[in-house]
Amino acid sequence: MKEITSLQHPLVKHWAKLQSDSAYRKSERALLLEGKNCIQDVLRSHRAKALIVSHTDKAIQSDRADELIVVTEAILKKITQVESPEGILAEFALPEMKPFDKVVRLLVSDRIQDPGNLGTLIRSALAFGWDGLFLLPGSCDPFNSKAVRAAKGATFDLALFSGTWDDLHGVVKKNGLELIVADLAGKPPTHFVKEKMALVLGNEANGATVPDTIPHARVKLAMQGPMESLNVAVAGSILLYLFQGHA
Repeated sequence: MKEITSLQHPLVKHWAKLQSDSAYRKSERALLLEGKNCIQDVLRSHRAKALIVSHTDKAIQSDRADELIVVTEAILKKITQVESPEGILAEFALPEMKPFDKVVRLLVSDRIQDPGNLGTLIRSALAFGWDGLFLLPGSCDPFNSKAVRAAKGATFDLALFSGTWDDLHGVVKKNGLELIVADLAGKPPTHFVKEKMALVLGNEANGATVPDTIPHARVKLAMQGPMESLNVAVAGSILLYLFQGHA
């Protein structure tokens, strides 16, 4: 067990940067999680590089971490930028992003920018048996701390890959998928009976922007109430559930 009390300690600066800087997370191949429940979810199947706690009695499954480090409340506040942090952080290795060689159902994020929405969709995709998530340019970092918390650990178990529309088109053709885009001008889910699909969910404000050169169909959720649309995480989760049985 190690103890750190200085706000200027190199590890404190490292953790603070992991928390706030997406490029730094990628370069260091690491991420920082906050909160007992979130950390516990991930520790069930993945080992932590370090558990960072304000008191040793808050350490959970410390045998699942390479190192246990006790820090002050002031350090936790500096790292998290929260006035009353929960009292436990964990550093994990960043999950590897790999190209999709064999997929049947693929979720696609087209510039979804809210980390809570993206994390919820990652959680739903894993829960309903989808094979992975493809992140197009402009999408939120799935390893953002808010996104990881919303995903409840699913970020570590769902296959992730990022690339351009051309890259996605290559994956779609290679795996024989039908590209289906969530759109208010689309057809109801019952219209689609394809076994293999890539479901595109678009930006919260502007929807999806599929290049005209890429063949695709459009799907919508019919609503009987006065609302015109649903939050992308809600609508996407419903579609993930409805389409899960076609594999």
